[in-house]
Amino acid sequence: MTHRSNSRFLGHFFTFVALLAAFTASSHAQAVAPHSGDIGFNAGWNNAGSLQSNGTVSTTAYSYGGSAGYNLSESIAVLGEFQYIPEGSYDKVSADTQLYGGLMRYSFGRGRVAPYVLLGGGGSRGSLGTSGLSVSVTGGYIGFGGGASIFLGRNWGLRPEFRYNDVFFSASGTTASARMYQATGGVFVQFGGRSSKSQIVSAKP
Repeated sequence: MTHRSNSRFLGHFFTFVALLAAFTASSHAQAVAPHSGDIGFNAGWNNAGSLQSNGTVSTTAYSYGGSAGYNLSESIAVLGEFQYIPEGSYDKVSADTQLYGGLMRYSFGRGRVAPYVLLGGGGSRGSLGTSGLSVSVTGGYIGFGGGASIFLGRNWGLRPEFRYNDVFFSASGTTASARMYQATGGVFVQFGGRSSKSQIVSAKP
């Protein structure tokens, strides 16, 4: 898939999310519930590049991941996250990158759409494998970004997100870094917790 078609698809996806959110209004307000659990899954693209079957390297790669954590309040959540980025294969050699760490998310909306900003960081692992053998390097990452939790029900919805991660790897006393830009779309579910007073009042007829 080309860079232009990736951009076109993402544009259509986020337009669809916005329209879907606009047409699913109900008689009660949704918002992040304080003291609730939060589980999310996502998929998207980044600029890590991937090996192609003809030996070239593309300008983008897919990514898959998830997060799980706790909403301390309507605004602040702490979570752990994992991202898996397969980077293709060529001549029986395959590559991938993994990011694993924690993040803090600050939401500043109390309605059906809750925009947020986030800051995260942790460890990184890059691997090359062929014929049952593998070599890996480790390092870390720090990232920031933003998105929105779009509630389609009282405790679930969609979550488009844009991230920038500064990823680095260390081996034999040498450190290499890469700037990774990432766009994902995901789903989330919240459970437990309690509704705020503003939610209870707005839910009354």
